[in-house]
Amino acid sequence: MKKIQSHQNLEGFFYQQIKNVVEKNSMNLDEALGFYLVNLLSTTHQKIAQSDPSVMDTPLALLFGKAQSSEDLLEKRALWKNLGDHSLYISGFFSDHLTKSAVDIDYYMHMGGTAYQNVSFLSRESRDQRALSDMFESLAKRFREMVDLLSQISESVGITSNEDILRIYERWIHTKSQHLLKKLQNEGIDPLNAKKKNLH
Repeated sequence: MKKIQSHQNLEGFFYQQIKNVVEKNSMNLDEALGFYLVNLLSTTHQKIAQSDPSVMDTPLALLFGKAQSSEDLLEKRALWKNLGDHSLYISGFFSDHLTKSAVDIDYYMHMGGTAYQNVSFLSRESRDQRALSDMFESLAKRFREMVDLLSQISESVGITSNEDILRIYERWIHTKSQHLLKKLQNEGIDPLNAKKKNLH
């Protein structure tokens, strides 16, 4: 396992990891969105290195409630952004963690997509943040794809297990990731063919 926390330049490390996944999957990822993901991963891993409990243990319902009830525009936007970031990071980087949780990855993806959509809307209302509205809308619409991107990085650095075929299958069910589909097919499991057979 690679020790991410001890890497001298987290931004550079995650930039390269994202670049590798994007090139491998022929993804379309613009510079602003790529930079956002690099920043999200590097700052979150710094919190983990400092044993910040908010990274893993903050309930989404609590974050959702705070964001929904806030009456200050800037605070509301920041709270929705925090919920989106938290949902994306956990569902992408620690999807195995959710198998032991009371809620599943679909819940995280729904909450994250909704949160980023709200950030996009609120960014249009703020003159200083208007330019970022399109990026957050893209995050909302492509949330499932971004989860897949982060999960591939997580596998490459040894944070999630890729040995458990059942978990890979469960993650494929939720994300429909081509990467995970290929892993299953390499193990002799083809869920697409199984679905076709069930239709006859």
